Amino acid sequence: MAKYPIEKNVPIPPRLRRRGREPLYSWREMVVGDSFFVPAKTPHSLSTQMSRAANNCGMKFTSRPENGGTRIWRVE
Repeated sequence: MAKYPIEKNVPIPPRLRRRGREPLYSWREMVVGDSFFVPAKTPHSLSTQMSRAANNCGMKFTSRPENGGTRIWRVE
């Protein structure tokens, strides 16, 4: 006899809507012209997160270094 018996007619449960953790930054709430400041981070260190958010949200962002951190703006 098999260690794991085969079962028939077991329905597949729906996928969970969200995977992973909650976003650290509020990308989806931003409108064009909004910005936020991230202390002690360089634009380069945030580029992957900014790119992923742009692709997932259908928005465009830009960043500039500012007083010991980085400011990110929504531009489209």
